[in-house]
Amino acid sequence: NNSLTLAGRLCATIFFMEDQTKRPLALTIFCVLGFVTNGLLVFGIFLVPGFQLVGIVNLSVVSSLGVLGLAAFFGLWKMRKWGLYLYIITVIATHVHNATLGAAGYISGGVLAYILPLAIIGTSIYYFKQLR
Repeated sequence: NNSLTLAGRLCATIFFMEDQTKRPLALTIFCVLGFVTNGLLVFGIFLVPGFQLVGIVNLSVVSSLGVLGLAAFFGLWKMRKWGLYLYIITVIATHVHNATLGAAGYISGGVLAYILPLAIIGTSIYYFKQLR
């Protein structure tokens, strides 16, 4: 019981503690979307039966990219420059991984594959002076 209370307080401190720099609404929205989508990558891939057909190596890579994405969005949530840098690295690694797999429909992936990451990077660069 005490450990759960301590863990709850730690999570509240990490995520909800007010920073001296206020997070812009656009970054807040992108971070929430990032937490959800990358969380699904890390944990949801084990729930989709067809995903296992591509093998354990792909599962490992996708899970690792999901963890990197979660870390990057945590950095952006805390308004840290390293969050932006890690996000850019994660996007590039994801594109390389998908291109090497020849993922079906990836090239025409549209919003999720190209536009959304560019919007997140562009918005983060716009607010770069506020990042610490």
